[in-house]
Amino acid sequence: MSNIKKIALVTIFLLFFCGCVETLSVKEVVNNSPYTHFVYLSKDAINEFIKENPNIIKEKGIPEDLLSIITSFMTGIYINKDDQSQIAIKTPLWMLGKLYQNENIIASNGYILINTKTINKPNPKFRDYLPNYNDIVSYDEDRAMSIKIDAYTHIGLVTKKDEYLKKILKGLKSIGKIKVINTSVIEKDGYIIANITCEPISLDINYLKENINLDLKPPITVNVVGWEKINENEYKKGLHFIKVYILPVNKETMKELINEQITNEMGNIEKVKDSKYKDWNIEEYMKNNIKTYIGYKEVEYGTVCIITDSLNNLDDVNVHLT
Repeated sequence: MSNIKKIALVTIFLLFFCGCVETLSVKEVVNNSPYTHFVYLSKDAINEFIKENPNIIKEKGIPEDLLSIITSFMTGIYINKDDQSQIAIKTPLWMLGKLYQNENIIASNGYILINTKTINKPNPKFRDYLPNYNDIVSYDEDRAMSIKIDAYTHIGLVTKKDEYLKKILKGLKSIGKIKVINTSVIEKDGYIIANITCEPISLDINYLKENINLDLKPPITVNVVGWEKINENEYKKGLHFIKVYILPVNKETMKELINEQITNEMGNIEKVKDSKYKDWNIEEYMKNNIKTYIGYKEVEYGTVCIITDSLNNLDDVNVHLT
């Protein structure tokens, strides 16, 4: 088709659809998804996303003239989490995609589909529990998140019931490098439903990949100098031992989790006293005349816990923010 005919058709579409761009609720985002597991970005979020990542959409093979037209008339974009080369642009101008159709671009039923051959719908099990934060929606097999970006970032999270995760969420200090301001957590119908308020976030793609997750690994590094590392969190030096735990939670939550752990592992162990050792808060325990020390240090993004058999061992522990 000639460029003149394309321009004429585009003009007709723009005149007809001007003002027809809808805003989807979170329920509608899930219902309309062409992918089982997806990330959805609303029109407002995608415009900011393109500013932060100018090449990310071009790399998907979308013609620049088509992109420049639909950017102002898109409802949002879906990205397939199982294959990130697949994206679906929801737009009232989807018929324009037929002017650009090839083996990688298909226009169908409200979408311009890129590298997408089949449509698969998500399981709606989390849909009705998400708050209506519709700037970004992330939907997986085991959890779903909805996000609103404003003066603060508001995150709704739904996942299956897990007592450990529930305690983590109640004492959450950070998600990656995003500081948490407050969190509310409830249980309903076998799910944990959390509403998290955070500091503002960037829509840079690398920042999102690093920080919008729940892998519970805060940007904290612990070095144990001069000790042999036995496994991920345990060190030895002669007959002495150090165990290291790092979580993105406040000190009170870390204490609760560790106290449950040592009770399960060591049974009838007696707490002797609380004390301070340099900048560590210490709990001293005794069992069979053998002392165990648990040190806590709360830092910007979480808390470090050290379990050891001598207070002097803490001199070899260095805590860094990464």
